[in-house]
Amino acid sequence: MQPVAPMMPRTRGGRVLQPEDALVDRLGADDE
Repeated sequence: MQPVAPMMPRTRGGRVLQPEDALVDRLGADDE
C-alpha cells in the first residue's frame, strides 16, 4: 500500500475512482 495525494486520481481495475469510491477505499477496501 502506497500513500496517494488527496488530489491525485487513483485507479483500480483500469478506471479512475470517484470521490465516493475513494472514501470507501479509505475505510478498508485496500485489498490490492
